Amino acid sequence: MMGTIAKQCVLASLAAGGFMLDAQGAWVANLSSQQGPVAMVELPAPRGETRLAIFAFEYSRKCDPLFTYAVIRGRKFGTPEKQSLLPQSNIGGTINRKRYSGNNAAVVTTYSNGFEVGFGMPDEMAMAIAFDKVGSVSFITPKGDEVLLPIDGLRTAVDKAIEACVSKIQP
Repeated sequence: MMGTIAKQCVLASLAAGGFMLDAQGAWVANLSSQQGPVAMVELPAPRGETRLAIFAFEYSRKCDPLFTYAVIRGRKFGTPEKQSLLPQSNIGGTINRKRYSGNNAAVVTTYSNGFEVGFGMPDEMAMAIAFDKVGSVSFITPKGDEVLLPIDGLRTAVDKAIEACVSKIQP
């Protein structure tokens, strides 16, 4: 199962890789990927760098979401170079200030121009992002740093991504 999670985090980046944003701070849905739809937001970053947070709803995982954070040089993901499971760390996320651990399925993927860390979301977190009114959301890095994420457009982007994923996997 862990190898599948690692593969899926690379797929999360591939799903977002051809679709970079022109404006920061608002979540958008990308429904065009062959791997599955994503809800993503571009975050402020130093010049020449791109930072993204991504909720990926991949067909191969039957829409069970991944939550990833990526930092790359440039505007597109480079070539995947290495994947590894993360040992016990602080990785996780918060929704409405409730913290969720991502340790059960956390990976790091190194690219030729950056990295992506992510995890398969615990069921309770997935339900919260799908159904709760979200007033705050953040990604917690493996080192324990909290990356606060905007909520503008989040509900619409997540709803569109979930709807697109479910409609494709249901007979």
